[in-house]
Amino acid sequence: MDNRNAITLMNALLENIESGSIIYLDSWRSYKAAELENAGFQHFKVNHKFNFVSPGTDIHTQNIERQWGSAKWRNKRQRGTEGRI
Repeated sequence: MDNRNAITLMNALLENIESGSIIYLDSWRSYKAAELENAGFQHFKVNHKFNFVSPGTDIHTQNIERQWGSAKWRNKRQRGTEGRI
């Protein structure tokens, strides 16, 4: 996805995630909390500028970020682009 603005992200969420689902987010400005709530999503966020696990709630995005990192690494390795910049 080349366009990562708020409209594009919201459309992707609406197309791929069932309303009422719980979404865990970092604090990237393109995520619009009010729009997520209006669309029927529950959401929790962590601000990586201050911590990786939200104090008091233990909300984090580490598991999914690790899974995406592994998937990208495997894809690069299978395509022979591992280690290239």
